[in-house]
Amino acid sequence: MNPSCAALFRGIAATDLRVIVCSGVALIMGKYTPLETYLRRRRERQSVELTFDDIERIIGALLPNSAQNPDWWSNETTDPRQVQCRSWREAGFRALVLDGEDRVQFVRTTA
Repeated sequence: MNPSCAALFRGIAATDLRVIVCSGVALIMGKYTPLETYLRRRRERQSVELTFDDIERIIGALLPNSAQNPDWWSNETTDPRQVQCRSWREAGFRALVLDGEDRVQFVRTTA
């Protein structure tokens, strides 16, 4: 891999990436990109509430066991390993895990 390309993926686990081949061109898509797309399409909503099962259906994969920990839903984007957080932040939301439930409320942060 080209060293400049490798730098783009430093700190990101291979399990957090998906490769899609379309017409002979490989596109790299983040595991949580479908969640970002889903949230972006809810432009008119100030908040979106989803169960963990809903999110797994949207991303087409299981959430990691660490998603049971509220810290996994942190809205911090400084840690390159927190790729999931970028999906809702880039869509203009912040995540609030609902205590005692496998449910997350995404609240709009931008107009």
